Amino acid sequence: PLSKLPEEISETLDIELRKVEQHKEHHVEVIDECVNLDPRKEVTYEVFEETIWPQIKRQHNKMKYHPSLVWMEIVSFIKGSVEALHTDKGYLSEKDYLDIGRKRAANFAGDRSIIYNTFKKMIGMFDTCDLVYNIYNRLQVIDTLEWSIHEVYVDETQDFTQAELALLIRCCQNPNIMFFTGDTAQSILRGVSFRFQDLKSLFYMAGKTLQPVGKTKGVINVPKGLYQLTHNYRSHTGILTLASSIVRIMERLFPESLDVLKPDVGLFSGPKPVLVESSKMTDLAI
Repeated sequence: PLSKLPEEISETLDIELRKVEQHKEHHVEVIDECVNLDPRKEVTYEVFEETIWPQIKRQHNKMKYHPSLVWMEIVSFIKGSVEALHTDKGYLSEKDYLDIGRKRAANFAGDRSIIYNTFKKMIGMFDTCDLVYNIYNRLQVIDTLEWSIHEVYVDETQDFTQAELALLIRCCQNPNIMFFTGDTAQSILRGVSFRFQDLKSLFYMAGKTLQPVGKTKGVINVPKGLYQLTHNYRSHTGILTLASSIVRIMERLFPESLDVLKPDVGLFSGPKPVLVESSKMTDLAI
């Protein structure tokens, strides 16, 4: 017991114990403000939803946003925008994020300061955006690459962030012959908000940041327009008409979230819809 120790040693131990208690109290306060997660673990949407989001909800009882919407704002704009690639830390400042117009972040019309405060609790964790930022900035300081990628063909472009596409443009020896294809109405990757119209901005910025220092072959041209493939060889007109009606609803409700395109055209009408009534799973398998 401390009472049996020499007075000088006892006082010293008391001081050290008080320091430990103060450190523990401070540590608890920090944990209350931040998210507790192993920094060696990559943050994916599943990790965000299952591990990080419950902690954020406990700290903010009035959080009214869905985790997928918050994740999209972080991945597509705060860390995954082309502007974030040209920052010192790999993510937008709160001011820059708040300055993003409604057209650039049409999926979210709430209080962006709440989203950014949520993001600040994740600073220090790593995800794919950090990998893209690191590679992009390492390439920026290289005048002549030791390897060449002559052409790049990108499928399902709508599932790429702006930063990822900017990295591909940077890697291609001649960005003017790159090929992009996809459909923003078929986006399946959580966290990505993309429109093909944004490609013009990417090529415009690439022309300003890469061409002047001679890092690409020739002048980078901004695409003049999009080419739409309207003939669908996979489904008949009945299915395409139903799908188009759903897309039209999406366009009315979220006019700036996807590219407005002409409806697909089928090669034949196809059979009429059949209503199946069944109470057994085996009947549905027939």
